[in-house]
Amino acid sequence: MKFRFSKIIILLFFITIIGFFFASDALATTECKRVGCTITITIKIAFVGATAQQMQNWKNEIETVWNEPDTGKCECDVKFNVETKSVPSCQHADAQGQHCVEVTATLPKDSNNVERVAFMLGISQSGSSINGTWWTNTSRPIEGPFTIGNEPPYTPQPGENFKDAAHEAGHMMGLGDDYDPATGQYGNNIMGRTWGPNAKPTQAQIDQVVANNCKGEDAKCPAECCCGRNKKVDKDIQPPEECDPSATPPGCAEDETCTDKCKCIKKPPVCGDGKITPPEECDPAAQLTGCKTGEECLGCKCLQMEIPLGASISVAPNLLDFGAVSIKNSFAISNTGGETLAWQIIPDFPPAWLSVVPMTGEVLADQETTVWVNINRIGIVPGIYEHQLSITSNGGEGSVYVKMTVEEIF
Repeated sequence: MKFRFSKIIILLFFITIIGFFFASDALATTECKRVGCTITITIKIAFVGATAQQMQNWKNEIETVWNEPDTGKCECDVKFNVETKSVPSCQHADAQGQHCVEVTATLPKDSNNVERVAFMLGISQSGSSINGTWWTNTSRPIEGPFTIGNEPPYTPQPGENFKDAAHEAGHMMGLGDDYDPATGQYGNNIMGRTWGPNAKPTQAQIDQVVANNCKGEDAKCPAECCCGRNKKVDKDIQPPEECDPSATPPGCAEDETCTDKCKCIKKPPVCGDGKITPPEECDPAAQLTGCKTGEECLGCKCLQMEIPLGASISVAPNLLDFGAVSIKNSFAISNTGGETLAWQIIPDFPPAWLSVVPMTGEVLADQETTVWVNINRIGIVPGIYEHQLSITSNGGEGSVYVKMTVEEIF
């Protein structure tokens, strides 16, 4: 994750109780420290009545959820670390300088005598200590489809657990609940929901955690840490940049491309560029396609030539180069088979600058459909950007390689 300067049903969710506990900076229980280009947020939690395994599980959950996102660009990395200890009570000397959580075998009740899975008493201010009470089954497995409030029914993935501990950690870092009581809607982030693929922090929440807990030089990200900002490859920072998309040249080998994280990665093969590059078996644009007699090159794979009985996909062109000006282009998906072709572009998290319409469709036998590709250069640092669209269907697979350039504006 990067830093850019720039009611609840019992057993299913929890809320933050109004009220605040303040502590001095010397006893800050959520700490911030920047070393080089990495900001580390450390949450110190003392548990009363928790087993060693419970503490480890909750620590792992918090660190996994908060360290998983990667939505920022060109700024300092933010890492999250959790330190836990067992104490006899929250009034014990060993609990000083710690957030303190009492763990109970029965559902705890808040100040309104309402049962909750877990809750913290207030929201941490500038790293100050707050106390709370968690049920022993906090972050329990999600059993079968369920519905909360006005949310649509949710069917969990196999082995999926609620992420209660990660939500409560957000309060320890100064974040409130993201819930609208007027609409009964939960925000699509870890402070709004503890289930599903959106149970993770947003970039704005990461930024707010840094603003809440970091001071002075620890809250500043040096310009040299910012990939794509200073038009040079910084080798003297930690970790050093392999390349920089704003630099000329970027610093990668000819068969590599520079990502927006200043890493060199191998360019994926471009089907239709006239070159046979593994894992391609052939290339329809090559002088010698690479296929044997009786075979044809489709999707850069050699297939036996025959009239297909079912659906059969054909994609053309396989390369869309937008250059530095074009913002809209298209490719065709054809069905060369004898049955209806059902196709889908694999949603593999395409970059923000790329959009495709439509993403799915059907094509009758001997017919074709047009797919439009749009790009947006606004807010993108100068450089060359590439992405491969992968298409799956009941008649085979195909791909289209998209490339665009963002030039500097003087």
